Amino acid sequence: MWPILRAITTAFDAILTPFAGLHPWVGLAVVSVVTGVVMLLIFGKTSDQKKIGETKDKLKAYIMEMWLFRNRFELARIYESLRRETAGMATPLATLRSRPGYLACFLAAPHRAVG
Repeated sequence: MWPILRAITTAFDAILTPFAGLHPWVGLAVVSVVTGVVMLLIFGKTSDQKKIGETKDKLKAYIMEMWLFRNRFELARIYESLRRETAGMATPLATLRSRPGYLACFLAAPHRAVG
């Protein structure tokens, strides 16, 4: 274990030697920025950027949906009651959210604000 710790100490001494005469925050800031850039490059090359973009778009859509329909929980309750009463409506609400035109369906439906 000690040889590993000595190697790490030697590596950090070599990295931080140029900043020996400066305030400790300067060396810490430079090492942090360089490490952050390297980690971003590694993450960008190893992750599925298309899937991340799709997930980001879904999150934006959910946030917009919550903002647009923040006072309209009754629509979800109406849908759930219709779904229970009607055998033909077997699609869960979570599945409907992923379909195109979901928001347009709510905008076109007659509704009233709660309160």
